[in-house]
Amino acid sequence: MFQKNKKWIMISVLGLGTLLFGWFLTSSVSITRQIQTRLLPNSQSPLSQIKKKATYDLNTSLYVGNISQMKTYRPESKGYTKEQAIRYAEIFQIQALVQEREKDYYFKDEGKELIIDKEIGRIQYRDKLSRIQNKDHVYTETELLRQAVEWAKSKDLNIEYAKAVIHHEPIENQYQIYFINTIGNFYNYSYPQKIVINAYGEIGELEYYQIQYISNGNYRIKKPEIAYEELKTKYVYEEEGFQIDIQQVELVYNGQGKIEPAYRFFGETNQNTIFEKMIPALDPLY
Repeated sequence: MFQKNKKWIMISVLGLGTLLFGWFLTSSVSITRQIQTRLLPNSQSPLSQIKKKATYDLNTSLYVGNISQMKTYRPESKGYTKEQAIRYAEIFQIQALVQEREKDYYFKDEGKELIIDKEIGRIQYRDKLSRIQNKDHVYTETELLRQAVEWAKSKDLNIEYAKAVIHHEPIENQYQIYFINTIGNFYNYSYPQKIVINAYGEIGELEYYQIQYISNGNYRIKKPEIAYEELKTKYVYEEEGFQIDIQQVELVYNGQGKIEPAYRFFGETNQNTIFEKMIPALDPLY
């Protein structure tokens, strides 16, 4: 009798263990899927992605001219020597001694930072302290643009540009100004000079490049209609009901390392934000 009871107890334990193991596997798979969903938000079903695709309203022409080929370019930079770096530190009124690192010269003094690259021809400057006592006067964007250019010239940095793109950050009450130049007859969004200035005229950041562009030859480009279809089908957004009003389409240059033609789609959203997306213009079949 005891042997029979013992056998039934063993069978019951094994059965319970099997059920617990099966529950553990199911829970593990569920937990793993939850982790994957958190880490990979785009790994969703096609149906959920379709629901989150934006609605586009094209309120401009796709015509950008009778252009079938454009050049590509590679950037060629001129670096800075240690003597030049020290000179710029004096111009920026930084008293600290130079720290020579592997790729750049670094200065830091009283909230100011200056980084001058040895090879890629870039100067980065940051000033984290507010030095203006009277903050009664708030400048317009036009005044801030003029002040930024004049400030750069006072630092022996000449900013040549065809247009300025200004992004306002209301929370920080500051403006990011991007100075866009041209390659040929096309705007070049690669390596723009950048100045961050607040509403009171204080310069917070500078990013300045000293670069030349060397041609790699001509390449065929795709039609703007194809680029527009790519824009509508390839990009998924988190917001439901996201609507985009396309107000401008243009051929430009864009890229880091490789400077290539791109279609720039620019406009506004139904959430009162600026929309800008670059779609590569090179024809992959060419």
